[in-house]
Amino acid sequence: MLLKYISSFIFSTFLDGPTYSGSINQIRAQAPLFTPSNTTIIPNHYIVVFKKNVKPDGERFYNHFKRVNNKIKQLSLEKDSNKVGHVYREGLVGYSGVFDQEIIDSIRYSNDVDYVENDQMASIQDTQSGAAWGLARISHREKLDSSTNDKYIYNPIAGNGVTVYILDTGIYTQHNDFGGRAVWGTSFVSGEENTDLNGHGTHVAGTVGSNTYGVAKRCRLVAVKIFGKSGNGPVSNVIAGIGYVSNQYKSNTAEAVIRGMAPPKFVANLSLSTSFSQALNSAVSALVSQGIPLVTSAGN
Repeated sequence: MLLKYISSFIFSTFLDGPTYSGSINQIRAQAPLFTPSNTTIIPNHYIVVFKKNVKPDGERFYNHFKRVNNKIKQLSLEKDSNKVGHVYREGLVGYSGVFDQEIIDSIRYSNDVDYVENDQMASIQDTQSGAAWGLARISHREKLDSSTNDKYIYNPIAGNGVTVYILDTGIYTQHNDFGGRAVWGTSFVSGEENTDLNGHGTHVAGTVGSNTYGVAKRCRLVAVKIFGKSGNGPVSNVIAGIGYVSNQYKSNTAEAVIRGMAPPKFVANLSLSTSFSQALNSAVSALVSQGIPLVTSAGN
């Protein structure tokens, strides 16, 4: 029992300095660790979410990382098994990383941390190909018949002035059917070139805004690569992609204000599936609160 109390005291002093003041009941409790169910957990990979009063790039923000990295240096020695991954500054404030049990236990004692979540795998959500009748279906309330099953009634300038961020496997931006409206944004997948090596992201972008199969044929499409060729990846990548969209919206809005223009019109698309993630939900909520609709796949 005494050893348990001593261990708790050591962990509580790791990130925030001493908090013990004579009573064992005053030792800080650990932040909760959420483990998603019915999914593939990535061993030793975590998402750490800061409390609301920890501001991006503030003193507490930087001091936390300084203490984490110092502790990693102390404990890792010759191993390279502990490291910070993505740093989240937009919407969800926190970070992801690979941490041994001792490190993550210590991080959970930090007064900066709201909760920690095991990282998990997410994957693309596919649809049946060759379903072009769907375009006709969304423009008719009545049941389709032989005279309407290939007729898509739409506004020819639909999507004009709107930027749609496709968070997926990337986009083959050179495809002729995009008419030069698809551009590369960024990639959170290491070791792969900046293009779509899977095809799913290009398919989704085509459904959104290609000339032949797109719903909004005049929108601008931006590739945000969160999954590689395999079509899956960690939720921490998805959160990083959402943060990228949030940051782009902020910078574009600031530029619009300077130029006396209307604020940008953004939409984000996530055609993926994963188990419940509190961290992902928080990131999505923060994005939506900025006025950015987020569309996801369902029912296929």
